[in-house]
Amino acid sequence: MCGAPQIGRKFVYCTDTVFCDGAVELAEGADLLIHEATFSHQDAEMAFQRLHSTSTMAAQVALAADVKHLMMTHFSPRYAPGNQILLDDLLKEARAIFPNTDMAYDFLSYEIPRVLTSSPVC
Repeated sequence: MCGAPQIGRKFVYCTDTVFCDGAVELAEGADLLIHEATFSHQDAEMAFQRLHSTSTMAAQVALAADVKHLMMTHFSPRYAPGNQILLDDLLKEARAIFPNTDMAYDFLSYEIPRVLTSSPVC
């Protein structure tokens, strides 16, 4: 069977961590980084105390690692409707640093795009 070669895809999942160089190194050049964003930037002190990330920490990892897409997950229920800070605020915080950011939600399905090379292989 002939066809264009397909370059592999890199998927990285970081959870339960504050910003660290190890996460950046792990995520380097990833097609998709799924990173927890439990807290808003405003609650960074709480994030450090509980060893969780903020939306801005997740975005900083994505930016420093030069990933293609950031998908945030693992949100605190404190940002539910009716509270002062909402999940949309976390998304805005992250996108201010890394624009290609989205938020995961229950039953989300996401396909990491494949990259084809231009030369067919037989």
